[in-house]
Amino acid sequence: MDQQVALRRPSSEDIEVFYQNQSDTTACQMARFPARSESDFKTHWQRITQDSDNVISTIVVNGEVVGNIMSWLDGEKRLIGYWLGSQYWGKGYATKALKQFLQHFERPLHAYVHQDNLISQRVLEKVGFMPCAQMETEDGIDLMFCLA
Repeated sequence: MDQQVALRRPSSEDIEVFYQNQSDTTACQMARFPARSESDFKTHWQRITQDSDNVISTIVVNGEVVGNIMSWLDGEKRLIGYWLGSQYWGKGYATKALKQFLQHFERPLHAYVHQDNLISQRVLEKVGFMPCAQMETEDGIDLMFCLA
C-alpha cells in the first residue's frame, strides 16, 4: 500500500510527538544533537515558531504525525532540517516530505549533516543536494550539503 505523506501547519498537539522524537537516544546519537529537556524543548519550539524567517511543517503519513521539517536563516544561508521518529526511518517518508517542502523555496538551500549520519545524507542526495563543504566539530565532521 502506498503511504500518503503530507505536510501541514504544526498544531499544539504535535509538540508532544516532536518532543518524543528529539528525545530518542538513537536519533540523537545519529544526528549528533543532544536531546533537550521537556521545558527547554517547549521554550525552543515557542521561540522558533514565532520567528517569521522560519518555515515549519508537520510531516503526516496516513493521518499519523511522524515528524517535522523546517527551514531557517543562518546569516545569508537558508538551511533545511528534518526530524522523524526513528520508527519511521527507512520508509521513504523523509524523502517524500523533503521533495514537497523544497517546492516552496528559492535556491540555493543548505543542510548540515554529521559525517556518520548516512541515512540523512542519502535523503538529501535523493532530492538533489550535494556535499559542498565540511567543518570539524567536537565529535567529528559536519558536512554541508547544497542544493543549487
